[in-house]
Amino acid sequence: MRKMTKRSATAVAAAAAVAVIGAGTAYAAWTLSGNGDASATAGKVVPLDVSGVAPADLVPGGKSALNVTVTNKNKFAVKITKITIGAISTKAKDCPSTSVVATGAAIPANLVVLAAGNSPTTATVAYPDALQMSADAPNACQSAKYEFTVAVDAESTVAQNG
Repeated sequence: MRKMTKRSATAVAAAAAVAVIGAGTAYAAWTLSGNGDASATAGKVVPLDVSGVAPADLVPGGKSALNVTVTNKNKFAVKITKITIGAISTKAKDCPSTSVVATGAAIPANLVVLAAGNSPTTATVAYPDALQMSADAPNACQSAKYEFTVAVDAESTVAQNG
């Protein structure tokens, strides 16, 4: 084994000092953080566009579904919670408007219209047995056109895939 000279001892001491100082420098690195203000704005609801048509002709005593078309221009899906048929009228001579009524049948569950992407999303939903012609509707009601409004109530929802 060789003897350590003063020069070797100095070199070893210097190397150890550099290692300790280097470690101290790494340990002494500064840490920092920051914070600031942020904001978000809630969107605005766009009314749904709604229309309806009975897919089958009404006959005395018979019922018909109402196909309700809903266009959603919102950035969120909507679930239809209620369908309302307004006052029913006809201009057919000698055919009373009361010969056709809204039945008030329950709407199907889970009627969802998806969120609009870059363009509106449209869905047509069947409202079964929505209209009924009275059993004693007069002959004057043949081929009569009945008019009414249709409205939907809806709420925002998260669309479920598959």
